[in-house]
Amino acid sequence: MILTIISGPVGIPLARQAGEMKVPAVQVGINVEAAKGTFAELTQGNCNYIMTQSTYCRGAEQNELTSPFVNNYFQRYGDIPPYTADSYSVIKYDLPLAFEKAGSLAADALIPILEAQNIKVPAGWARYERDEQGRHLHDVMYGPGINTSLGIQWQDGKMVAVWPHFKWMSPYWEYSVEPPDKPNELSYKGLKPYIIAPWVASAYKK
Repeated sequence: MILTIISGPVGIPLARQAGEMKVPAVQVGINVEAAKGTFAELTQGNCNYIMTQSTYCRGAEQNELTSPFVNNYFQRYGDIPPYTADSYSVIKYDLPLAFEKAGSLAADALIPILEAQNIKVPAGWARYERDEQGRHLHDVMYGPGINTSLGIQWQDGKMVAVWPHFKWMSPYWEYSVEPPDKPNELSYKGLKPYIIAPWVASAYKK
């Protein structure tokens, strides 16, 4: 296994050369270039079976808000929303409601409202962590039923989402505020099975 933690253009030759050489190892982790729609072209078609973490993928739906956002973004910019595009969720969904509730733009009035909000957004839910004493940490919560991001893989020259696609075992993640949903099986609409590259499978077949 090759664990990638790459945010720059080096992710392109790594994937291309691994595909050309049929390196007998799967690539997983974060390769920001692999989350872009141009990855197949830039790797000269040698991107198949590369996996990375991202927030969005065309065809995968965390909820009913996902596809409209992803498709509108693609029509406007010609690519998949990057992982940083999730800040859009706070701007469009979280802040306007806080402004309305507070009747003010003052930080002191907005902060307690934002801390208490639980808003559905294209990638999941916008809500914020607390410490063991219940104090707000002002960091977005992650976990089953809230936000998980996506594991995406390139298959036949196309980006598809392959994770999360499994059953959760008890106990659930511990939070000071419980998730809005506690699914027995965590998956999303449109996910595909993960595929191990044939040359990797054959290299370790017994």
